[in-house]
Amino acid sequence: MQFIIFTGGEKNDLFDLLFADLKQLNNVQIDSRLPRIPKPLRGLWKLHHAKKWNKNKPLPFRNIWNAFSPLKDFSPKPEEEYCLVFNNVSLPLFEPGQLNALKKKYHVHLAMYFLDSFRSYYSQRAQMNMRQVDFDLIYTFHKPDEVPGKIEFFDTYYSKNILDNRTTKEGLPQDLYAAEEKESSSMKGETDLPSKESISETDAFFWGIDSGRGEKIEQVYEVLTKAGLNCKFGICYSDEHREKKDGIIYNQPIPYPEVLRRTMQTNCIVDIVGDYSGGISLRAYEAVTYGKKLLTDNPLVKEMRYYHPDRMQVFSKPEEIDLSFFQKNMHPDYGYTDAFSPIHFIARMEKELQGKAVQESD
Repeated sequence: MQFIIFTGGEKNDLFDLLFADLKQLNNVQIDSRLPRIPKPLRGLWKLHHAKKWNKNKPLPFRNIWNAFSPLKDFSPKPEEEYCLVFNNVSLPLFEPGQLNALKKKYHVHLAMYFLDSFRSYYSQRAQMNMRQVDFDLIYTFHKPDEVPGKIEFFDTYYSKNILDNRTTKEGLPQDLYAAEEKESSSMKGETDLPSKESISETDAFFWGIDSGRGEKIEQVYEVLTKAGLNCKFGICYSDEHREKKDGIIYNQPIPYPEVLRRTMQTNCIVDIVGDYSGGISLRAYEAVTYGKKLLTDNPLVKEMRYYHPDRMQVFSKPEEIDLSFFQKNMHPDYGYTDAFSPIHFIARMEKELQGKAVQESD
């Protein structure tokens, strides 16, 4: 079976990176493309796709946008079976009518995978489209969103080889070496990535958007630095007029591969739940994958695979952080191999689609 995964990478290349392991498979194509709407028509496109007009069903005549879709030239080989896979970033930019028509004409399978919780802002449009498309399979990474028999839980969506086992520019995403920041010029001219054996530069690391959690992030930073820990924290998209905390870097967003570089150079990853957060964040997957400790206020972490209190501390209030956590087991071994690799996602979809085919033939 051939799989084409529409990642939404042109909107956010993070999703291409998360599925990077799939490049090893001959039957998987990762497609980053989104519909290319001509500039003069973009205002009309936005109006035609406004949430308030499309809550129950799509407005009429939305099939006019099919002419700009990456799927407009889709022509499957007759001897092959296909599955088109979308996530909550890519799905809202494809027309439900076009997907249903392709399913009817070519008998392709359609699969959907939520990388954000259903309550997240980033899932709202996808949920609208999901109700209008005849999906064969729907998955969520967030266990509480599971509806057995309809929406299945599956948490394998992190590709370790984003960094591991690759020490030069060859084969790496181009923007891995493109990020530059005023406070550091260490990347310039550099060709090697830090390995897991590198000497850690920080005791704790956080870099992310404010999203209503800025004050708590600052409180955690204060608790850790007062204890003498070397921390590097960055809060992005924060109010320019708010009082800033000394030592924290504000409003300097960096691409995800650069976040990973800094993650590889810390002993502990800090994870704070934000307004748009839901479920277990990438920080927990990074901790397991790269052998780092995790300090988080997300109680759901206790339910994930590989959780152990010696490696992951869950707290409610910053003043309740157990600082002894930083004095032991600084290089935890989770015994991780590839449990979160999306290769397992492909295997599961193929197995379940084959099972459906057998049921239909009986």
